[in-house]
Amino acid sequence: MGHVFHFKNPARPGTGLKVKYTLVHGRGVNRFLQLFRTGNAVMGIVGVVVASFMAAGLDIVDGWVNLIISAVVVFMFICGGNALNDYIDHDMLECMHGTARKENADVVICDYDEECDGQHTLRRQQPTSLKPRQIVIDLLTGKIHGSCCNKLIARHLYTAPGIKFPAGINCCEDLYVCLCIFARNPVVAYLPRAFYHYVRSSTSITSQLTLSNLEQDAKLRDMVIDHFNHDSELQEIASREMSKYVAFRAFHSRRLTSRQFRQAYHQYARYFLDRHNSMFPFNWFFYLACTGWYRTSLTLYDIYIWLWKTKQRLLHRK
Repeated sequence: MGHVFHFKNPARPGTGLKVKYTLVHGRGVNRFLQLFRTGNAVMGIVGVVVASFMAAGLDIVDGWVNLIISAVVVFMFICGGNALNDYIDHDMLECMHGTARKENADVVICDYDEECDGQHTLRRQQPTSLKPRQIVIDLLTGKIHGSCCNKLIARHLYTAPGIKFPAGINCCEDLYVCLCIFARNPVVAYLPRAFYHYVRSSTSITSQLTLSNLEQDAKLRDMVIDHFNHDSELQEIASREMSKYVAFRAFHSRRLTSRQFRQAYHQYARYFLDRHNSMFPFNWFFYLACTGWYRTSLTLYDIYIWLWKTKQRLLHRK
């Protein structure tokens, strides 16, 4: 999860004109320790030492200089790799805070750039409307990115009762927080500029799904649906969209047998063929998976993706 800035809203009585910025992940050196994932880097050093001992035995003592150099290189490589993750433009806070003051807004949403395996895509958010209820719908349907990182959010919203990241959820936990925040009817502004850069990779932790991740997805789905138990319309939208989300993630995990997939997700099949779904032909792959043909639909999906990539390569050559 990236750094999220808070601000005091000068439009609200009693807050004054003083602007206060805070990093969610702490202050001083702690920010850098968390940014570099120091624990991972230290484990990298341990790995170097263990591997060297297994390869050279006690002779490792004679090559202590090379061992230290290797450990330092691994430490710096891991820290650098973690630091070069999602990032924000240097003027993001100034511009978004200026918009917040101009619009008297509690929340400012901006566009973001998505960078994945060398490909760059500008993701324009363009909310359907700035009414909080519609923002919630846009978040559920994926029109607006569920991350906190492309949003500037007033401190009083983050510190409000019930606003917290759900324990035990490691993916889309910020979507849940955003839904809780917008449910409090904040004043919203939209700034059509991309300040946040979302760096994705086919080898990232969010792409390597485990059975534990799928269990967390199911837990998140239930939490989101329960959050709207006071609003039947939003609850229906949440049920539809979150069901498709968990089935989509399970499909791409490649962890389940056809029987296991059907047992876990058969009740979600109807959502892939309703009038709200325009993901043709992928909706048919997901529908088949939910009805007991997961491995077959996975093969058909792979063939389709291969054909599409081949077509793109041929067009690029022309």
